[in-house]
Amino acid sequence: GKVLALVNGSVQAVDSRMWVDGQEFTVDPGCMGLRLVITAFILSLLIMQQVAKRKGLRPPRWKVSAFLALSLVLVIVANFFRIVLTVQFRSPAGSVSHELIGLATLAVFHVLPMFLLVRRFLPGSGRPIEEEPPSLRMAPWLVGLLGLMVLVMSVREFVVPNRARFTGNEGLAQEIPGFELIVSRDGVHKYVNAEATLIVKPMFPLSFSNHHPLLCWRADGYEVVGDGLGDLAGEPCYRASLQRPDQHLHTAWWYADDQGNRTTSEWHWRWEALTGGKQYFLVNLAARDTDALLFVSAQTGNGRRALAALER
Repeated sequence: GKVLALVNGSVQAVDSRMWVDGQEFTVDPGCMGLRLVITAFILSLLIMQQVAKRKGLRPPRWKVSAFLALSLVLVIVANFFRIVLTVQFRSPAGSVSHELIGLATLAVFHVLPMFLLVRRFLPGSGRPIEEEPPSLRMAPWLVGLLGLMVLVMSVREFVVPNRARFTGNEGLAQEIPGFELIVSRDGVHKYVNAEATLIVKPMFPLSFSNHHPLLCWRADGYEVVGDGLGDLAGEPCYRASLQRPDQHLHTAWWYADDQGNRTTSEWHWRWEALTGGKQYFLVNLAARDTDALLFVSAQTGNGRRALAALER
């Protein structure tokens, strides 16, 4: 946000949120370019493999490790510029411009410098490999890796397409008496009033956007204290205290399906969502103290009133 503010006076930033001419963008620490990082490491390995093969050398392991560390630094730089450019040009997630910006930053800030540096320094040491007759056969590990990538992408895109992204049909209430509703582009429903906050997020077992709710609280400037398993109104959940110089909150969270069944197990809800076709939600309550947390829990039916499917 501070970097954008230097070139665009209309940018305002608070914690992980930014506003550009009144339009809000949220930088989610749990999913900041995860696919970009994975892609960058795969490309780095392919670049090193091709350069070493052309030079007829087998580079030492320490040098390969050093280049992988360099790859991580370059992808962090690329991801930084990706975030800056997507916010500056107001490119929402899922748009063509958003994807093009991601590809451009990956090419300019990672692939190009990585290729030039590997070509210059990788062959500097290493032992020759025995000459082998030319062959078009790919290494077995590479074939397996590519096959696995194709399989995962195919399952995600064609087998369970509606369980990998927010569609707007997940069945969340548009109104809870006494609360104001704020809905983000990725489907997070935030019900707020002066006393408490109820956050309900649709969860998808094959999505990159699933992450621990404490990541979002930390991104908003809170220090997390005493997080762990507990209970609220006799129901199992996770509990934690959130501390910031200007505010102290108590929070509780769990996972619930569209019938109100709840769990604290990541494995359980993912398995149920994949095999049973159930829609799961992350339910997160926050209030100023334990008594207020119990009150909002009762007021919202332990978050069940946000699940519109239960009212039908």
